[in-house]
Amino acid sequence: MAPLVGRIDHDEYVRDEASRPIYRIDEIDFYDMEGRHIGEIEAVEKAWMVVSSDQSGVTCHFVIRPEFSE
Repeated sequence: MAPLVGRIDHDEYVRDEASRPIYRIDEIDFYDMEGRHIGEIEAVEKAWMVVSSDQSGVTCHFVIRPEFSE
């Protein structure tokens, strides 16, 4: 299985299991492939969260964590 986070032409992408890009990462900003800003990446213990905030509070959209080989 191909890694789900990778680089294409100096940009980082999250891909689906068929290797199609579905999200783009630009430094700490996380976008869908239509260019809509989803949130910002924040580091947490051994992982990263994609979060956004508005008047209602903070929403966690995704958690990204590394795979470890045994």
